[in-house]
Amino acid sequence: MTAIFGCVFVCAEQHGDSLAVCNKMSNAMPDFGEKRHPLRQHGPAAFGCSLSNRLPEDRFDHQPLLVDDRYLMVADVRIDNREELIGVLYGATADSSQLADSDILMSAWKKWNLETLDRITGDFAFAVFDLVDQSLTLARDPTGQRPLFYAYGDTFAAFSSMPSGLLASSLFPNGFNLDWLASTLLDVSDLGEGTSFAHINRVKPGFVVKISANSIEHCQYWKPESVPLALSDEAFVETYNRLFNHAVTAQSRRASGALAVHLSSGFDSSAVAAFASEIGPVPPIAFTAAPRIGFDGPVPRGRIADESNLAGKTARMHRMHHVVVRSSGYPLAALRSDARIYQEPDRNIVNMDWWGEILQSARNHGATTLLTATFGNLTIHGGGLRILAQYATLRGWRVWWRQARAARRIPTVRWRGILINSFEHRLPRFAVQLLERTFRAKAKPQDTYFLHACWLRRAPALARADRNLFDSGNFHHDRLAAIASQDNGLFRIGALIEAGIDERDPTADRRLMEFGFRLPPRQMLDNGVSRPLMRRALAKRLPDAILANPARGLQAADWYEQFRKQEVLNILDEISASKTVNQLIDLERMRRTLEQWPESNWNSASALAIYRRAFTLTISIAVLIDEFEKMIDANDFTGCFPATAAMPAPIGQAATT
Repeated sequence: MTAIFGCVFVCAEQHGDSLAVCNKMSNAMPDFGEKRHPLRQHGPAAFGCSLSNRLPEDRFDHQPLLVDDRYLMVADVRIDNREELIGVLYGATADSSQLADSDILMSAWKKWNLETLDRITGDFAFAVFDLVDQSLTLARDPTGQRPLFYAYGDTFAAFSSMPSGLLASSLFPNGFNLDWLASTLLDVSDLGEGTSFAHINRVKPGFVVKISANSIEHCQYWKPESVPLALSDEAFVETYNRLFNHAVTAQSRRASGALAVHLSSGFDSSAVAAFASEIGPVPPIAFTAAPRIGFDGPVPRGRIADESNLAGKTARMHRMHHVVVRSSGYPLAALRSDARIYQEPDRNIVNMDWWGEILQSARNHGATTLLTATFGNLTIHGGGLRILAQYATLRGWRVWWRQARAARRIPTVRWRGILINSFEHRLPRFAVQLLERTFRAKAKPQDTYFLHACWLRRAPALARADRNLFDSGNFHHDRLAAIASQDNGLFRIGALIEAGIDERDPTADRRLMEFGFRLPPRQMLDNGVSRPLMRRALAKRLPDAILANPARGLQAADWYEQFRKQEVLNILDEISASKTVNQLIDLERMRRTLEQWPESNWNSASALAIYRRAFTLTISIAVLIDEFEKMIDANDFTGCFPATAAMPAPIGQAATT
């Protein structure tokens, strides 16, 4: 993984000193302590990078790259179809052992230009300056596994892996994007290109942005096909196994260290762990987050508080060393350091505690690469009752009725769930709201959010827009929108900065996802069996207890035990001096809500919505604002990252089973 940054002065009559700007940006970027290459200038452009050697070929990386005295490129890239591309670009007899992935990407760009984006599989964020047409092109992989941000004006364009690089550039006035922050506090899912900071945009996952002197163009290049494949059940299983194996094998490539996996009781992480155990002589180390021993607090219907026992069955089946991480820290204690490292509001800070402890434990066990599974439910393991809407639309009412009756035989399924999942997209907004309040105990916006009234008035319109985006009734469209809204890039690079761990997600493999998008409904829900393709493919890879488990895990079920009232009050006192926080957030209402926190039933729908989600999200955003407001006022962004040699020691307890 590489931290990249650069600046181009796009107006020929007003060229600035791009090298001087890059020097400022460099000081506000992470230094991985391994290979910080010299800045490279080419005409009005200057690029730089800080490389962390994660792949065997990274030692040959010599970025930024200049080719034919035309293209200047810098890339944060891992190519998963290396051999395929090398054969086409260099010939079948080429020696690939000394070709860094950035070299392959540059050769591909020279040959295919933008068509490269349709030929590459892997995680990437890159920038290319073309001296001939004086343009800067920025691109990211389909699920945004590598971060990339940019800013532009009449005379310049600049980019950086992290907002701090752009904030340090002095190219534009620094400040906050209040509209974006308010929308985040209102829990809007799709926030477009915006960020917490004024003038700083993100390149959206699966998009390419081209900036020249007179224009800026945005294009969504990744548009997976939706026409269902016509294969036999056996062919579906064979394709599933082949693509999943390729994804896990390719993403396990590393320069050194052990391989680790996140392992829960869910299908996605269990599948990744099972395939990972087959690719080498030594199985990966499996890490499972769990509440404290003896936790017996209430959990919502159909959820599991402690997944370690079920996860342990998968670990034992594949001879994996299984480490159960039981959180003993306090997530609020790390809020300020997290704000500087991740530079983005975290929507679920209660998970940051166990996630951070897994990173530290993985490092202590000698791991350098950690496989996770975020996108399976949206692609290869898509399924559940949502498929009934597809049956109604594509196959007609008789087929829907047969499938609905069969789905009702699933122990955890009720008729109201069948009807809501089948027809919610057809209902008017008031009817959906009535159903949510009746069956989901969903609180009203004025009871949930902690914004001042002027911002809160926007909630109904934003909720309608969100619903139209994710509940259209078109399963393909809804899944694609959900993928585009999940941007994990900053958390991937943050894991590397904080613990030296390279997190990768095989379920985000492009070919695997594109196969998932073309599954016909019967491979996702058929005759009362959810995800029948997955069950056939994994029948011999996962324990029966996992395949037959109808419940879902509840992450950080003991979350409320990790919060101390006085600690929250102290944070509210600290942030009360921030002018930006006071513009957005009703701090007095937060204090009143804190006084009213319930003493029981913490995992009820209302408590989860108000306290676990809205209250903690507001605290997270307020602390981020407070931290960066101080840096903006001081015009100093050099203190964002810990020194490589002083990464924090583990703060939790790890129990081995």
